[in-house]
Amino acid sequence: MIRLLGCLIATLGIVSAVGCSSTAGAYPAKGKVTRSDGKPVTCGTINFNGDKLSFSSSIKPDGSFALGGNTPGDGAVPGKYKVSFSGDCMGGGYEKKAPEMDAKYGSPTTSGLEYEVKAQTNTYDVKVDPPAAGAAAP
Repeated sequence: MIRLLGCLIATLGIVSAVGCSSTAGAYPAKGKVTRSDGKPVTCGTINFNGDKLSFSSSIKPDGSFALGGNTPGDGAVPGKYKVSFSGDCMGGGYEKKAPEMDAKYGSPTTSGLEYEVKAQTNTYDVKVDPPAAGAAAP
């Protein structure tokens, strides 16, 4: 009886873990991040932060990205998301690079960027402001 109960609890734990990170119902969501001066953002991570789920992608040197949850590029679930950025493009990181965008984009509450993922193929043209004058890597 105890062994059966243990197996049941283990099974429920596995099902719960899979359910929490599932991207079932995801749709392709990709785009490009450029600064208002026309230069592509060449590094870092873009984060789509939802109320219950979040999706992210590394930014390639040409500014392109493809959102994913469990696997890079596997898409995002429809909903409204606040966007933020993290990593080297914000200044710092492993390489201690100079920031490529204003610091306000480091938080979904201050970035001012909101996008909706719809039940279709989604393409985004994300525009950000360059860093404030004198901004440098920490």
